[in-house]
Amino acid sequence: MCAVVTDLDGTIVRADQAVGAATCRAVTDLRARGVPLVVATARTPAGHSVLGPILPSVSLPAICQPLAFGVYSGSEWLLRPGYYAARGKWPSGPRQVALTSVVARARAMGICHAGYSSADLAALIQEGDAGSAPVSFSYDATDVLDAVPYGIAKGTGLVRGCDLIGLDPARAVGFGDPLNDLPKFSVLECAVAMANAQEEVHARAGATTGIADEDGFAAHLAKLSLISNRRRLTG
Repeated sequence: MCAVVTDLDGTIVRADQAVGAATCRAVTDLRARGVPLVVATARTPAGHSVLGPILPSVSLPAICQPLAFGVYSGSEWLLRPGYYAARGKWPSGPRQVALTSVVARARAMGICHAGYSSADLAALIQEGDAGSAPVSFSYDATDVLDAVPYGIAKGTGLVRGCDLIGLDPARAVGFGDPLNDLPKFSVLECAVAMANAQEEVHARAGATTGIADEDGFAAHLAKLSLISNRRRLTG
């Protein structure tokens, strides 16, 4: 295998928004062995700071995605009034409240409503006339619905990003847990689902490993002999 591909939240980033010690050592070991690490995530650039000291070891941070709503322009979030009240928190990174139309500047859109879950919002949009709009949805988060143009997904982002740095995703092993990892799984040689992944993700994966809080990412890399023996990675 020529590379390792991973999601962030729920895969190498734990519930407490930290990266476990064993996973940090695994990433360091990958770098020492010359194995590229590719991150395919819906997080914007500001969100990559969660990786802390292991960020320099990432060969390619491939951003493939993220009533009140906000759009991501590629450099900042442009938020409609009421976004915070509907979601209860701000998106990470630079932002401004925009009073005029912001849709034309969108590369991705986050839609939220205080009275609806993200899955509810997706169902409402798909039932209405907007169901024919050229967008696709991801509602792995419960409080915000991500909308992106058709053809933009973790799979397409991964293929394009790997092409830029001369990697072949068809020779890579990838890890994930949410539904928006399915397009990524379709272009990988080996797909690994985290233990708490959704049912559809398990069905498409060729293997399963422990959750992020158990450093399942590191454990499976050791099983594949891509890093040092697992005994060195515990503790």
